[in-house]
Amino acid sequence: MNKFSFFNSYTCPNYILGEEQLGTVLNLVNRIYTEFVSDELYSLEIIKAYFEALLHLFNRILSINPTIAPTSSFNQIATRFEQKIIDSGSAIASIKEYANDLNISPNYLSECVKKATGKSAKQILLSHKVIIAKSLLQEQYKNIAEIAYEMGYTEPTNFTKFFKQMTGTTPNQFRASF
Repeated sequence: MNKFSFFNSYTCPNYILGEEQLGTVLNLVNRIYTEFVSDELYSLEIIKAYFEALLHLFNRILSINPTIAPTSSFNQIATRFEQKIIDSGSAIASIKEYANDLNISPNYLSECVKKATGKSAKQILLSHKVIIAKSLLQEQYKNIAEIAYEMGYTEPTNFTKFFKQMTGTTPNQFRASF
Protein backbone atom coordinates (compact mmCIF):
# COMPACT_ATOMS: atom_id res chain seq x y z
CA MET A 1 0.00 0.00 0.00
CA ASN A 2 2.88 2.36 0.66
CA LYS A 3 4.50 1.49 -2.66
CA PHE A 4 1.31 2.17 -4.66
CA SER A 5 -0.27 5.28 -3.18
CA PHE A 6 -3.46 5.00 -5.23
CA PHE A 7 -4.26 1.74 -3.48
CA ASN A 8 -6.59 3.04 -0.75
CA SER A 9 -9.18 0.56 0.41
CA TYR A 10 -12.22 2.80 0.71
CA THR A 11 -11.57 6.21 -0.78
CA CYS A 12 -10.46 5.52 -4.33
CA PRO A 13 -11.23 8.30 -6.79
CA ASN A 14 -12.45 7.31 -10.25
CA TYR A 15 -9.76 6.95 -12.90
CA ILE A 16 -10.29 7.36 -16.63
CA LEU A 17 -7.74 5.74 -18.89
CA GLY A 18 -6.87 6.98 -22.36
CA GLU A 19 -7.16 4.61 -25.31
CA GLU A 20 -3.42 3.81 -25.35
CA GLN A 21 -3.31 3.32 -21.57
CA LEU A 22 -6.37 1.08 -21.70
CA GLY A 23 -4.75 -1.04 -24.42
CA THR A 24 -1.63 -1.54 -22.29
CA VAL A 25 -3.70 -2.44 -19.22
CA LEU A 26 -5.84 -4.89 -21.21
CA ASN A 27 -2.72 -6.50 -22.65
CA LEU A 28 -1.36 -7.14 -19.15
CA VAL A 29 -4.72 -8.41 -17.90
CA ASN A 30 -4.96 -10.80 -20.84
CA ARG A 31 -1.45 -12.10 -20.10
CA ILE A 32 -2.44 -12.62 -16.46
CA TYR A 33 -5.55 -14.55 -17.52
CA THR A 34 -3.64 -16.66 -20.05
CA GLU A 35 -1.08 -17.57 -17.40
CA PHE A 36 -3.86 -18.30 -14.89
CA VAL A 37 -5.65 -20.81 -17.14
CA SER A 38 -2.44 -22.50 -18.26
CA ASP A 39 -1.38 -24.88 -15.56
CA GLU A 40 2.31 -24.56 -16.35
CA LEU A 41 5.38 -24.49 -14.18
CA TYR A 42 6.02 -21.10 -12.47
CA SER A 43 2.61 -19.71 -13.48
CA LEU A 44 1.99 -18.22 -10.03
CA GLU A 45 5.35 -16.40 -10.05
CA ILE A 46 4.69 -15.04 -13.53
CA ILE A 47 1.19 -13.88 -12.51
CA LYS A 48 2.65 -12.08 -9.48
CA ALA A 49 5.19 -10.35 -11.73
CA TYR A 50 2.48 -9.25 -14.16
CA PHE A 51 0.39 -7.88 -11.27
CA GLU A 52 3.35 -5.90 -9.99
CA ALA A 53 3.95 -4.57 -13.51
CA LEU A 54 0.28 -3.58 -13.67
CA LEU A 55 0.52 -1.69 -10.38
CA HIS A 56 3.67 0.11 -11.55
CA LEU A 57 1.87 1.01 -14.77
CA PHE A 58 -0.92 2.61 -12.73
CA ASN A 59 1.69 4.55 -10.76
CA ARG A 60 3.10 5.84 -14.06
CA ILE A 61 -0.34 6.75 -15.40
CA LEU A 62 -1.23 8.65 -12.24
CA SER A 63 2.08 10.54 -12.18
CA ILE A 64 1.39 11.70 -15.75
CA ASN A 65 -2.12 12.83 -14.83
CA PRO A 66 -1.93 14.22 -11.28
CA THR A 67 -5.18 16.15 -11.71
CA ILE A 68 -7.18 13.06 -10.84
CA ALA A 69 -8.51 13.77 -7.36
CA PRO A 70 -11.62 13.27 -5.29
CA THR A 71 -14.21 15.93 -6.02
CA SER A 72 -16.09 16.65 -2.80
CA SER A 73 -14.50 17.96 0.39
CA PHE A 74 -15.80 14.84 2.18
CA ASN A 75 -13.92 12.64 -0.29
CA GLN A 76 -10.79 14.77 -0.01
CA ILE A 77 -10.77 14.52 3.78
CA ALA A 78 -11.53 10.79 3.73
CA THR A 79 -8.75 10.21 1.19
CA ARG A 80 -6.27 12.24 3.23
CA PHE A 81 -7.32 10.33 6.38
CA GLU A 82 -6.77 6.98 4.71
CA GLN A 83 -3.44 8.10 3.27
CA LYS A 84 -2.28 9.17 6.74
CA ILE A 85 -3.22 5.72 8.06
CA ILE A 86 -1.21 4.09 5.27
CA ASP A 87 1.75 6.42 5.83
CA SER A 88 1.85 5.57 9.54
CA GLY A 89 2.66 1.92 8.77
CA SER A 90 2.16 -0.39 11.72
CA ALA A 91 2.02 2.53 14.17
CA ILE A 92 -1.73 3.14 13.86
CA ALA A 93 -2.79 6.24 15.76
CA SER A 94 -6.18 7.19 17.19
CA ILE A 95 -8.90 8.98 15.24
CA LYS A 96 -8.28 12.03 17.42
CA GLU A 97 -4.59 12.07 16.42
CA TYR A 98 -5.43 11.77 12.71
CA ALA A 99 -8.02 14.56 13.06
CA ASN A 100 -5.38 16.77 14.72
CA ASP A 101 -2.98 16.05 11.84
CA LEU A 102 -5.70 17.11 9.41
CA ASN A 103 -6.56 20.21 11.50
CA ILE A 104 -10.18 19.18 11.96
CA SER A 105 -12.24 17.84 14.84
CA PRO A 106 -12.61 14.08 15.34
CA ASN A 107 -16.38 14.41 14.90
CA TYR A 108 -15.99 16.22 11.57
CA LEU A 109 -13.46 13.62 10.41
CA SER A 110 -15.88 10.83 11.30
CA GLU A 111 -18.74 12.64 9.53
CA CYS A 112 -16.70 13.15 6.34
CA VAL A 113 -15.46 9.56 6.27
CA LYS A 114 -18.99 8.23 6.78
CA LYS A 115 -20.38 10.40 3.96
CA ALA A 116 -17.55 9.51 1.58
CA THR A 117 -17.29 5.77 2.24
CA GLY A 118 -20.43 4.64 4.07
CA LYS A 119 -18.18 3.32 6.83
CA SER A 120 -17.18 4.90 10.11
CA ALA A 121 -13.67 6.22 10.62
CA LYS A 122 -13.21 3.57 13.31
CA GLN A 123 -14.19 0.78 10.87
CA ILE A 124 -11.64 2.01 8.33
CA LEU A 125 -8.98 2.32 11.01
CA LEU A 126 -9.65 -1.23 12.23
CA SER A 127 -9.66 -2.59 8.67
CA HIS A 128 -6.24 -1.11 8.03
CA LYS A 129 -5.02 -2.49 11.35
CA VAL A 130 -6.10 -5.98 10.25
CA ILE A 131 -4.40 -5.55 6.85
CA ILE A 132 -1.16 -4.57 8.59
CA ALA A 133 -1.44 -7.44 11.07
CA LYS A 134 -2.01 -9.94 8.25
CA SER A 135 0.98 -8.65 6.31
CA LEU A 136 3.19 -8.84 9.42
CA LEU A 137 1.98 -12.36 10.16
CA GLN A 138 3.17 -13.44 6.73
CA GLU A 139 6.71 -12.55 7.79
CA GLN A 140 7.60 -15.92 9.29
CA TYR A 141 10.75 -14.69 11.03
CA LYS A 142 8.73 -12.59 13.52
CA ASN A 143 6.94 -14.30 16.36
CA ILE A 144 3.44 -13.28 17.45
CA ALA A 145 4.72 -11.35 20.48
CA GLU A 146 7.06 -9.24 18.31
CA ILE A 147 4.21 -8.47 15.93
CA ALA A 148 1.91 -7.57 18.83
CA TYR A 149 4.46 -5.11 20.22
CA GLU A 150 5.07 -3.64 16.75
CA MET A 151 1.30 -3.14 16.41
CA GLY A 152 1.26 -1.20 19.68
CA TYR A 153 -0.04 -3.91 22.02
CA THR A 154 1.66 -4.26 25.39
CA GLU A 155 0.37 -7.83 25.77
CA PRO A 156 0.36 -10.40 22.95
CA THR A 157 -2.91 -11.83 24.30
CA ASN A 158 -4.65 -8.51 23.56
CA PHE A 159 -3.38 -8.65 19.98
CA THR A 160 -4.64 -12.24 19.68
CA LYS A 161 -8.08 -11.21 21.00
CA PHE A 162 -8.25 -8.27 18.57
CA PHE A 163 -7.19 -10.40 15.61
CA LYS A 164 -9.62 -13.22 16.43
CA GLN A 165 -12.49 -10.75 16.90
CA MET A 166 -11.78 -9.08 13.55
CA THR A 167 -10.98 -12.14 11.42
CA GLY A 168 -12.52 -15.13 13.20
CA THR A 169 -9.13 -16.86 13.44
CA THR A 170 -6.17 -16.55 15.77
CA PRO A 171 -2.85 -15.19 14.49
CA ASN A 172 -1.38 -18.69 14.69
CA GLN A 173 -4.26 -20.17 12.67
CA PHE A 174 -3.90 -17.39 10.09
CA ARG A 175 -0.17 -17.97 9.84
CA ALA A 176 -0.65 -21.73 9.49
CA SER A 177 -2.90 -21.18 6.46
CA PHE A 178 0.17 -20.13 4.41
